[in-house]
Amino acid sequence: MKRNLLYSVFKSTILLIVFIIILQMVLIACSLPFYPPEEPPNQQPIVHREGTIKRYDMTYEHMITYHIFDTNREGKNVVIIGGIHGNEPAGWQAAAYLVENFNFSSGRFLIIPKANPLAIYRNVRTIDGLDLNRHFLGDSYGNIAHQIAAVITYLIEQFNPCLIIDLHEAISSTLANSIGHNPCPITKEAAHFAVGYINTSIYDDLQRPFRVLIGYGPIGSVRNELFLHFNVPVFLIETSRPNNEGLLHNPVERRIAQHVFLINALLYFYGVY
Repeated sequence: MKRNLLYSVFKSTILLIVFIIILQMVLIACSLPFYPPEEPPNQQPIVHREGTIKRYDMTYEHMITYHIFDTNREGKNVVIIGGIHGNEPAGWQAAAYLVENFNFSSGRFLIIPKANPLAIYRNVRTIDGLDLNRHFLGDSYGNIAHQIAAVITYLIEQFNPCLIIDLHEAISSTLANSIGHNPCPITKEAAHFAVGYINTSIYDDLQRPFRVLIGYGPIGSVRNELFLHFNVPVFLIETSRPNNEGLLHNPVERRIAQHVFLINALLYFYGVY
């Protein structure tokens, strides 16, 4: 009898302890702040819009094709221009590669792969001796170079850029394998960041390492005029086009890869991934 009484007391004590523990857990749970479930990441697809534009008496062969990518995520508006000079293939092919393999996840992009389409088709630097990179900001009623420059400037104005990257190639020892930037501490830091990374991948003694060049660029150039007009960072990337200075081993595939690498490095510095 005594044993049954002790068992009943023990059992009741255990049940009471369990009840108290459960009650405390419920009270603690009720006192915790309510956090709504996190919103899923932006699943909206990247919007890609392709268009063409020309001005007045520009013929079809001079028509500019452009690509706008909207990631539907907040970020910078980036402009990438290739093919200002028609005989510098790595620049426009790198821009075309970015169009075909677009993989950035924030911001908006305006990409103009072939800024000087007829010069590219003929594989010459200029058309009729008119250097497109000396005719910015352009003139809608001027010569063909002025008109092309005016079209490009108009497209960029509508886009409201935060950053502009101009892709070129050079054979001179002064410009080959370089990043040019406007006189500004942040652009200098960005250029050195990109150059520092790409130079770690250069293992061939015959290949010239990349350098950083500071300045506004020639009058009428993208680097000079668009910087002054839009007041945003403008970078000029120059890879080494084959010449007689020991750079014949530098194939176009590698130069395209260098352009893409440097573009990605600059954008990474500015928080564009």
